[in-house]
Parts: sequence; C-alpha cells; structure tokens
Amino acid sequence: MTRSVVVRRLLALDEAGTLQTVHVRIAAQMAGVNVRTMWRWLAVAKESGRVGTRTAAGWVRVHGCVVGPAGGVGREREGVARWMTEHADQVLSSLGRDRLPSLTTLHEAVH
Repeated sequence: MTRSVVVRRLLALDEAGTLQTVHVRIAAQMAGVNVRTMWRWLAVAKESGRVGTRTAAGWVRVHGCVVGPAGGVGREREGVARWMTEHADQVLSSLGRDRLPSLTTLHEAVH
C-alpha cells in the first residue's frame, strides 16, 4: 500500500477516536516500513496535513542550483552534500527553504 492510502486510513481512525497501536503496527507491516516510521508519518500528516511523499517539483530546483556548480564534485552524493553545506546561503536562497536537505533525502532524490 502507498503511504498516502495508509496514512489517510489511520487519520480516519484517529478522527473517529478508534486508532490503536495495533492499527499502526498492521499499517506499517503493509507499507513495509518500521512502526516508528509509521508513527512519524502520522505525526507529520496531523501537523502539516501532508499525507504523501514530497513532490518532485522541489527537487527540480535542487537539481538546477546544485548540479551546475557542484559538477566538479562528480556523482559522489556525499561530495554534493559537502558542497551544499559549504555554499548553504546560495543553495538555500535557490531552494527557497530554511534548511538544507539531509544526506538521506539527497540520496533518495538522486535515486
């Protein structure tokens, strides 16, 4: 099952006042993620209203601001992350965000 489907169902149970730990455990197993991940997804959905994953549109901007200048770094993701940290002001203004993406997020975006 996809993240959005599972999280929407858990939110419905939570709104009805019937959400239990067993529901989260089953949903995590069905989604193929850790139970803590499922609780985190649910917390993010409650807090922000976002039930799915990030859209690719944000990563198009990461691509545009990083690939050209960081091209000398090569394909090494850790190198790109280092470059982004060293040039944080430039990258953050290009992204329109207040913090840099984590290395894990960078790995997922490249993948």
